[in-house]
Amino acid sequence: MIPIRVDDATFVIPVPAKGQNMEITSVVAEPVGSTCPTGPTGDPNARISSVDFSIGLGNLPNGRSAGQLSINSPKVQPELFSPACLLNRSYFANGVEVRKDATGLPTQIVAPQCVVDVTTVDASGYTLLLYRPEQKGSLDPQTGRYALSGTPYNTYRIESSDGGATSDGLTITQTHDGKTKSFGFTNFRVWRVGLTTGDGTRVEFVDRAGYWRREQETRRILDSAGKLVSERITVTKIFLLVSTRWRSGILTDPSGSAYRSTATSYYEVKNVDGAAYGHVKEEVQSEGGWTRYNLRHEWVRG
Repeated sequence: MIPIRVDDATFVIPVPAKGQNMEITSVVAEPVGSTCPTGPTGDPNARISSVDFSIGLGNLPNGRSAGQLSINSPKVQPELFSPACLLNRSYFANGVEVRKDATGLPTQIVAPQCVVDVTTVDASGYTLLLYRPEQKGSLDPQTGRYALSGTPYNTYRIESSDGGATSDGLTITQTHDGKTKSFGFTNFRVWRVGLTTGDGTRVEFVDRAGYWRREQETRRILDSAGKLVSERITVTKIFLLVSTRWRSGILTDPSGSAYRSTATSYYEVKNVDGAAYGHVKEEVQSEGGWTRYNLRHEWVRG
């Protein structure tokens, strides 16, 4: 791992494998709280971009985010069943203490507004127990952990869906104020991930497929009865060193009557189009509107 310090935060990125190169191409400043939650500590956030789940660590004394625990992967894989994955994508601000055991696995994350106790259950999962700062005692030099009193106010169980170490499903169960909420990520094919939230009242799927210089992503939302309520399709065309959206559409009515789409064509002949290569040539909306661009990227609409 390579630590990178920016302002008052430290980011950790994985070391590339031998023979591979890695470089930082840009660092983008975001408003406070735009990417790391600054709300109540322990609040979950699940997204369907792939396997994408995070837990906020609250704020620093200056009001800025203390960071977040993140589980992020293109698909469900065995590495997600170990707390080691928390070190790959999580963000910790300076002043947040990350304690590890002799093998390098995280055991506790100590932030100003919470203490997260990390315990490996077995090869198929682990738990995250969140405590208030006033529940933290002294550090035990033998275990390398802070003593914690009382019961956690928020708990998470992260595990494979079938209890095996090589499952295609990941289940995250939160218990808070006597209520339980579950999040489930499932691989249906190599590039399909599903997310089920709550008691199954909302199910989301994302499919990705790649073929000659094109990539297609399809996102669907189903209700508890399995009925399709929304579908969004995006096709991206890949030029030399350029990736641009080629076609996108959203279906809000399974009958197709509410389907809206935009088809986009591009300047694709490099030795003829010059600097316009890879730029938009024409956009046509399903409602009939269109926008055309010349080689100087000036547009005309109709």
